[in-house]
Amino acid sequence: MRRSMTFVGKLPCAALLLLLVSLGGCQLIDPIEVDHTFGDAVPLDGFGSSYGWLNPTPHETGDPMIDNPDLHKTLRSCARAKLKKKGYTLNQGTPDFLIGYEIGRRPGFEKAEVGVKPIEEGAIAMRAVTPSNSLLWHAVARAKILHDNPPKKKKDRLERSVNLLLGTFPDAD
Repeated sequence: MRRSMTFVGKLPCAALLLLLVSLGGCQLIDPIEVDHTFGDAVPLDGFGSSYGWLNPTPHETGDPMIDNPDLHKTLRSCARAKLKKKGYTLNQGTPDFLIGYEIGRRPGFEKAEVGVKPIEEGAIAMRAVTPSNSLLWHAVARAKILHDNPPKKKKDRLERSVNLLLGTFPDAD
């Protein structure tokens, strides 16, 4: 089952997503696109009520923008808060499922008044898997990276992106 949604921020800088976060700021016209799907391993009785991090510490990519510890701290903090609101508790010992994420960026293009102009796109991919590594849920947020935003707007955009991603995740049993 696949669903696709496009969200347009209603406040300045409410829309960052792709790497969005640490990478860029936001404007009213810059959408964050979120796609998600559920895996074949989804149990009929739900996901359970506890989660652990798939990778307790982020892996190094060699990209200083992505390897920024503040980016990962903000992303994990926001994810913990959103998952808590959905009824999940963190349990690194024996969780019902594991959740992980990856961040990336790449060159892209957008329409201009005449032709196209180069931009940089960012993405955050999150996934939930069973303890035996079968896919339960996967979601990706994509957006234009806005490098000129001040740090506070970048952080706000990252938080908005994570909330949009996890908004597609089911509530706890």
